[in-house]
Amino acid sequence: MAEDVLCGEEAMLVRPVPLCDEHKVVVALSIVPELLKVRLREIRADREDGTLPLSRSDARLVESAPLAAWPTGEKHMRLVYFLVNGGCVKIGHTECLPGRIRALSLREDATLLLLQGGARLERALHTKFGKQRIKGSEWFELAPEIIRFIGAKAHGAPVPSASPSVETAVAASRHRARSGPRFREARVEAEIEQVLELMRKHGYKAVDLRFVQSALSLKQTTAWDRLIGARRRWAAATAGPEPDAEAVRPLPPSEGAPDHE
Repeated sequence: MAEDVLCGEEAMLVRPVPLCDEHKVVVALSIVPELLKVRLREIRADREDGTLPLSRSDARLVESAPLAAWPTGEKHMRLVYFLVNGGCVKIGHTECLPGRIRALSLREDATLLLLQGGARLERALHTKFGKQRIKGSEWFELAPEIIRFIGAKAHGAPVPSASPSVETAVAASRHRARSGPRFREARVEAEIEQVLELMRKHGYKAVDLRFVQSALSLKQTTAWDRLIGARRRWAAATAGPEPDAEAVRPLPPSEGAPDHE
């Protein structure tokens, strides 16, 4: 039978084949490695298809991964990056982010998120977002699950160090990452999802402007804009009536100056 051609016949032992110990070992050495290779391919396929569960240790690794500062040179510590291109995002790790961005013909503002970590964190993230993965690549659909993850990390992850220079680098990194229109859209989407989650937890009427401002640490007009978006989505999802004009009116100038983001 030709190699790699699947046999459709059921395996059946009609008559035992007596073998000496040496021949048993030879047969095992020729069969077991092939079986293990097949199983390894199945495991990797499961991971790519998003059917392999994330282990507890990998889940903790993803949860605790801190933000990384924007690198000050070509070479730097290992970090995991999220680079957006159209409706897809690439999740990988590198020790030369500027070179990786150039190799992909992207710009700095394509960077959505940088995390401290290497190959293990990258593999854990690939497993976590396996269902969004474009098969055979490190590219993923920019789905709501990934958008929420990026938004949560960008807003809630601790600064890697208390050093003023590191804080400055992190702030510069965030400014560059958030300067692109795609990330602004992703951030708005993530914040509206956060408001919706608050509504599910505390009730629609309980989540007002002050609640959103406090929970998401947003400026007044930004919080109001996210609240409007969440109320409209709530109405659409529940097949309820559209929020009344008062609930979605713009803030007048007396209630707060516009934010320039």
